[in-house]
Amino acid sequence: TEGMCHFCFDVLIETLSTGNRDAWQQFPLKELEAYSSDLKCPLFVTWNKEASARGGSSSSTTNKAYHLRGCIGTLQPKPLTAKTIGQYAIQSGLRDHRFKPIQFSEIRFLQCSVSLLVRYEEADSYKDWTVGVHGIIINFRDTTFNNFSATYLPEVAKEQGWSVQTAVESLIRKAGYNGRITQELLDSIKCTRYQSSKYKVSFEEYVASAKNGKDPLEGVGRAIPHGHRPGCEIC
Repeated sequence: TEGMCHFCFDVLIETLSTGNRDAWQQFPLKELEAYSSDLKCPLFVTWNKEASARGGSSSSTTNKAYHLRGCIGTLQPKPLTAKTIGQYAIQSGLRDHRFKPIQFSEIRFLQCSVSLLVRYEEADSYKDWTVGVHGIIINFRDTTFNNFSATYLPEVAKEQGWSVQTAVESLIRKAGYNGRITQELLDSIKCTRYQSSKYKVSFEEYVASAKNGKDPLEGVGRAIPHGHRPGCEIC
């Protein structure tokens, strides 16, 4: 929901300005009151940055171009609580090993999205999914029986302009497989497709809606130790 994205901004700003590792405790997340306390759901938190602020490949969102700045979540159902969402907001912003941690000076150029993953289905083959509709999880083995697994969220293939085939081949590489991609390998893939309920909010929208137009950025950014945590997935 919009409120979840606002909450992620609150937590990130508090963490970077004070160093508080439990910043999620400082802010209410009223949207969760509508959900059962025992509800669990796989989820991802994504931070994108305006491409004009610092080059890089981009995708168009609401007339602005953004590039990925960090994305971490879980494919395992987790309790839909402020603690869960807050922790992934920080991990995706500061501990995605593909990027340097987000700095305080970058916050006003950010866009946050929260994706709740739903409608998991076993696909009939690696081609049995639709670009722009489904995310996929692939699992496969190489000839020496090493296991590989990786996922792309539903928006990734569409934003990159990939076909089903290109997306799967890219995902194989993301899983860490460096061998030749044969038809035999492709046919051996176990593919799970899913959809997501996603909401995204830019910093400007966060300020206008959650802060009544008052800029919340005060203080100085602070370095936070970081490192990819086991059990987390990158999108």
